[in-house]
Amino acid sequence: MKKNITINLYGSLYDIDEDACKLLEQYLDNMRSYFNKREGGDEIADDIEHRVAELFSELKEQGTQAISIEHVENIIHRIGNPEEMDSETDATLSEEERPTPDTAQSEAPNADNATQTQTTTEGKRKSWLGKRKLYRDPQDQLLGGVMSGICHYFGGTDPLPWRILMVLLALSSFSVMGIIYLLAWALIPAANTAEERLQMQGKPVNPETINEELMRRASQATDYVKSPSFRRSARSFASTMLSILVFCFKLLCIFIIGSLILCLMAGAAIFIAGCVEQPHADNLAAFIHLSPMIVWWGWGGIISAFICLGILLYLCLRSLLKTESTKPISSGTALTLTIICLLTLALSGVCGAMAGVNFKNAKRQFKHTTGTVNGVYIAPESANDLSLEGWTIQQADNCNEDGWYIDTTDDFTMNGQGEAYIHFDKDDESRDMHFHAEKHINLPEGRYRVDVLSSIDGNGVFLSIPAANIKQAIAANGLRGQGNLATLDYNAVKSLGILPDTLSTSWWLLHQREEVEDWTLTRTQSFYHQGGQLTLVVNGSQGRGADEADVLLRVVPEAKAAVADSLKNK
Repeated sequence: MKKNITINLYGSLYDIDEDACKLLEQYLDNMRSYFNKREGGDEIADDIEHRVAELFSELKEQGTQAISIEHVENIIHRIGNPEEMDSETDATLSEEERPTPDTAQSEAPNADNATQTQTTTEGKRKSWLGKRKLYRDPQDQLLGGVMSGICHYFGGTDPLPWRILMVLLALSSFSVMGIIYLLAWALIPAANTAEERLQMQGKPVNPETINEELMRRASQATDYVKSPSFRRSARSFASTMLSILVFCFKLLCIFIIGSLILCLMAGAAIFIAGCVEQPHADNLAAFIHLSPMIVWWGWGGIISAFICLGILLYLCLRSLLKTESTKPISSGTALTLTIICLLTLALSGVCGAMAGVNFKNAKRQFKHTTGTVNGVYIAPESANDLSLEGWTIQQADNCNEDGWYIDTTDDFTMNGQGEAYIHFDKDDESRDMHFHAEKHINLPEGRYRVDVLSSIDGNGVFLSIPAANIKQAIAANGLRGQGNLATLDYNAVKSLGILPDTLSTSWWLLHQREEVEDWTLTRTQSFYHQGGQLTLVVNGSQGRGADEADVLLRVVPEAKAAVADSLKNK
């Protein structure tokens, strides 16, 4: 059962079925679009429409109740090429309007020149119209018809290889080609009219070819045959597998975009909490209090990202859930959405970068105003560890921006207990870092030496013992990253107190060499300490090519050191 529609042509009403009405609208629209580019084209298009009305009237007089698609096809064939109307018009001219022989002869050269010029112009126009133009093919699409349109543009007939190549590229490029496809879908117009389809296929555009294209589309047997579901069911196995891959790709895009939206929502919730909570040590609210622009840049980035992801999610869901009755997105709407998506993506990136810069500056400002000792920012946990180990940081330029100065390692022990050491990490590789740290130890009177375990990139790190409670200053200058700890003999290493008596040298070298090969052992000469507090100083600077310095100090009593030295000399 077909639906009938009543239309009005030049004051007369005609009953026409829905398919015939669509074909007639396409025919008249294509004719008007074609002739509008020519001088007097509106009059020609009106004449065509008037001629259709006359033929409809004849059918009505013959007793036709409703005009069918066969009637419209017959009328299009009867009208034929509208350009032939010019010859019929010439046949109706009066004798006075016709040119005389003398006039015709005198105007012959001009007429020849005009004909030649017109022929050249028409040739150029046809040559230009004959060039292929890039369109999407909505009549043969799996997603947006982009690959089918590209296939037509390069003269191909089967878009399946192009689609398989696109899927492979999208999978191998981690969806980069998928994003390019979505942009092409939005920017490349669809070939909806007969003229655009002819240009897509590189065929000449004239009323005759437009009529043929319309007839080709109208000659399809039934709506079911024309439906995408029927065409999909008639495809080959390879095309079916491609459809499955495309469907999976759509689901993957939706999953990724949905995950990003959920992460963005979580970030927005954290950001809201940071905006409303009270500032305290080292939290987001404290940084926002120091730099309110973080709020504006942060919300600008969040809102822009929401808009961009929302548009992408809408397009993906629309593509996944579309049916035969879903109207395609117009070129203007697609272009508008693409521009908005790109602008919001760029805006979210700029706002995020600016929010990060303001956050970093606020954090640096917070460090300089709170939690600093001797002008050096020290994280609260690290400050506690430094106090337990007896360290104080006097200078730290271009290093340890996070405020951590104590770390632990179990490389030197067999029982898994960590050894604490002080470390300095360079922040900006292009600048030197400078540091000065002091360790204070309370010791009884006696003779001692200092064993230094260090892991240092390059030179420029020094250990010194100021002459306060000792007879003279002691220095183990020029600590270097020679990595000699793994090659020392058993007794020299055992004197550090990091090996039990039951272990043999071969076992330790076998199991510990890889862990300690970057550490260097350096020893000071023995010295006499009068008792009380002993101060050890580590300072230095690291230039280019060096980015860290780790130092572990052990104060060894003279008696133990003498025993170790005697064992070493045997």
